[in-house]
Amino acid sequence: FRHPIDNSKRTIDNSAMCRSIKKLRNNEVPATAEEVQAAALQFPFRAQAVAGLLVSMRNTRELHQNLDWMRLPVPNNLWDDLEFSGLVRVPKAMA
Repeated sequence: FRHPIDNSKRTIDNSAMCRSIKKLRNNEVPATAEEVQAAALQFPFRAQAVAGLLVSMRNTRELHQNLDWMRLPVPNNLWDDLEFSGLVRVPKAMA
């Protein structure tokens, strides 16, 4: 699995992104939409080197939604499923 963002060119690999989305839609990674959103926001904090996260929001509704997703517990088996499916890679320090 290639990461969909190539930092050397600052481009997005749409085919890798589409494969990842297809895996989620085909329930290869069973999760609710809320769990997926929460995992997306919380994933950077799984690395010890991350101290903060900037998230873009257009209004207070999005602010409150993001806060809810940050508070939502992400099941450990979801992290395992995301890693096993190739959708995320766990940094070596966390493995």
